Amino acid sequence: MLETVNRVITYIEQHQLLPEQGTIIVALSGGADSLCMLHLLDQLCGPGKRYPFIQLHAAHLNHKLRGKTASHDTIAVARIARALHLPITIGAIDVPALAHHERRSIEDAARVARYHFLRSVALLQPQPASIAVAHH
Repeated sequence: MLETVNRVITYIEQHQLLPEQGTIIVALSGGADSLCMLHLLDQLCGPGKRYPFIQLHAAHLNHKLRGKTASHDTIAVARIARALHLPITIGAIDVPALAHHERRSIEDAARVARYHFLRSVALLQPQPASIAVAHH
């Protein structure tokens, strides 16, 4: 695990991915990619860690695409954030209705809704905020 963390640190610093201070809004879908990113960032950011002046804030958007499964994801990510003592903002939007109304594909409507949600969470922070997303 330490080798993986060191590789992540090298990549972060090589590409200057984190600010010196502020809040990182961590897009948390509940999938493996976003959970891995959250756990790595949690190991690196906060008082006494490699990036002590960076705070994490989880953000989860239920796209209303998978019924009860999506609701279970929302509950699970909220529990994970609480276990890590991280604030979390949870939102929901009816992506199928949005896609129909805006004449977009489901995928495009979901992406637009997700980034709009993440930007709105970032704007509500008391200090400058960046957004971290994980995609495979």
